[in-house]
Amino acid sequence: MFSRFLPSLARSALCAALFFPAAALSDPIACPNPAIRVDAPDGETADLVCTSSEKALQNLAACHLPQREPVLISVVEQVRHPLGNDCVAFADCTTQAIQVTAPDFIPRNIEDGDVFTRIPAREMFASLIAHELTHLLAHQSHPDRLSEMDHEYMAYAMQIQSLAPQSRRIFLDQTAGTDPRDTSRINAFFMTSNPSLFAAHVWAHFSAPGNGCDHFKRILDGEASFRNWTY
Repeated sequence: MFSRFLPSLARSALCAALFFPAAALSDPIACPNPAIRVDAPDGETADLVCTSSEKALQNLAACHLPQREPVLISVVEQVRHPLGNDCVAFADCTTQAIQVTAPDFIPRNIEDGDVFTRIPAREMFASLIAHELTHLLAHQSHPDRLSEMDHEYMAYAMQIQSLAPQSRRIFLDQTAGTDPRDTSRINAFFMTSNPSLFAAHVWAHFSAPGNGCDHFKRILDGEASFRNWTY
């Protein structure tokens, strides 16, 4: 979920959003994968949602998170958290719905100088879809077992995995000189205060030998957890 820099939203309530005016599609359309429906301002954006979600679903299935319920993805001009702050994307695990900011509007929602500003907008858009789908599919499979940090670890890992190799390198460069096995920065404090650095350490850990989808399985099986890493 995404509000802090971007990220993090409560998974229990749908974030109210300002939708595009009449240009938006009148009714959601189904992707080639009919379990994904899209409400977007135009056909090109809808196609981008479909291709991005299909890539994300393939990566998630390989990491032991298959899709079990249909999902609606709405592309909007501005997403607003129920508590009132703006955000760039939001997943509601109760309704299995995602709202994500349209590519043209993403740059204005990221703080100047943040590492995420170095990611092209369309690539960032696809990564947000991967992030939010991870939350939904993790909830579909394990609605009560996973901690917030487990959710965020998996969501950020899938988000960074969805990026091009040169974009992923931007995040690994932030962790140069640190031990990728060190999980001390995968906690709520880092996620809140410096989400891009949090994402970098998640990716360093996830991409380390012996982790990746195997670590997802350990989390999903209850053999590993970031539950105790709070501050």
